[in-house]
Amino acid sequence: MVLFAKSLFRNTGENYGNKHFQHSIGLGFRFGAEKDRDEDGIFDKDDTCPDTPGLAEFNGCPDTDGDGIQDAEDAYPDEAGLESLNGCPDSDGDGIQDAEDSCPEEAGLAAFNGCPDSDNDGVQDSLD
Repeated sequence: MVLFAKSLFRNTGENYGNKHFQHSIGLGFRFGAEKDRDEDGIFDKDDTCPDTPGLAEFNGCPDTDGDGIQDAEDAYPDEAGLESLNGCPDSDGDGIQDAEDSCPEEAGLAAFNGCPDSDNDGVQDSLD
């Protein structure tokens, strides 16, 4: 909306001392303006999550932990994880998500629920 006003008061001297007084006021509206309720830079008409700030690559939906998986599809939206594990973290990088890994800080084998067998004798280290 634009509002403007103008006033003019002058004595021209040409009109035998008559004083002129002029006012003008105007008002302008902008119809059809694009809206962005969550202020993430993606207009609501294109924003899949219009009330939550998000990323353009996910049509305005968030990726809270920054792991490249949008929160709606991330099993652990507040903790960075791997796309191959549906966003679940794998601290030791053995391919077994931490929630199912009996030894989440040591890389291990799936056969031993993520626990290692460093001498490859078929018995996990904690029982060897």
